[in-house]
Amino acid sequence: MYAGGDFINAGGVSANYIAKWNTPLSVEEALLNGGMHVYPNPASDKIYIERTNNDVMEIKLFDIVGKQVPNEIQSKDQITEVDLSVLSDGVYFVKINTGQGTLTKKIIIQH
Repeated sequence: MYAGGDFINAGGVSANYIAKWNTPLSVEEALLNGGMHVYPNPASDKIYIERTNNDVMEIKLFDIVGKQVPNEIQSKDQITEVDLSVLSDGVYFVKINTGQGTLTKKIIIQH
């Protein structure tokens, strides 16, 4: 069915509407949907950053007030391990710079 520039399916949802709402709205969302995963969250001793491409990454960790936290980062192929064992419980932000943009993800540490 055609209605004013949009094709409508039997359920009444236009193809343009579906395409518009299924596209990423930000670089962060595009990176997450495109194969960038940070897990587990909440974390205890380590987090892992998994990616599906070979982009060079720079990873920084910040505390709740924005101060950069020194951390141990070990890269293993497509998975990067970030050691959190020396950090106190709380909310932190991991900032990941890639060739496609920057992803900032909130993580919670609970030992």
